[in-house]
Amino acid sequence: MFVLEAGGARAGFYGLLGSPPAGRLEYLFVEPASTGRGVGERLWRRAVETARAGGFTEFEIESDPEADGFYLAMGARRAGEAAPPACPGRTLPILQIDLSVAGGR
Repeated sequence: MFVLEAGGARAGFYGLLGSPPAGRLEYLFVEPASTGRGVGERLWRRAVETARAGGFTEFEIESDPEADGFYLAMGARRAGEAAPPACPGRTLPILQIDLSVAGGR
């Protein structure tokens, strides 16, 4: 888990799970007051660097539907959908990022 602070306040966080070579970006959250300030991209870059340094070559993301555009812009690709048991009728995009190519920027 990594927390990014800006101006003495929490701006966002992410968490990585798994065992190399494959992992999972469990969380990537930007505080609403910090949106539009590059926090998401800073968190993404740090997550990719951390994953690579830890020996990961790929990770999966179960995305909120509102956030999948961000992950696609960061180089992820769609790999399927998941139906969360707590939310009948809702599907979440499953995305993957290949860290061995430049796409995991």
